[in-house]
Amino acid sequence: MTQRLQRGGDFVLVLQEGDAEVVAYCCTRLLHEVQQPIFTGQHPHYLMASIGIACAPQDASAILRRCCACRTSP
Repeated sequence: MTQRLQRGGDFVLVLQEGDAEVVAYCCTRLLHEVQQPIFTGQHPHYLMASIGIACAPQDASAILRRCCACRTSP
């Protein structure tokens, strides 16, 4: 499940299955793909990204609600 949060560039990706190795592999691959250059003509442009990981036994809806609450708290 992928969810865009209310702030511009924030997204949540929920993996329903997997252990720490699977999560680490997915995050590493995602960062690698995001960091590939995007060309406009001959000019390369680069994106930067950061990933925060939370593991919990709750369902995806509960994690998403908590994430949104944390991002909007002062």
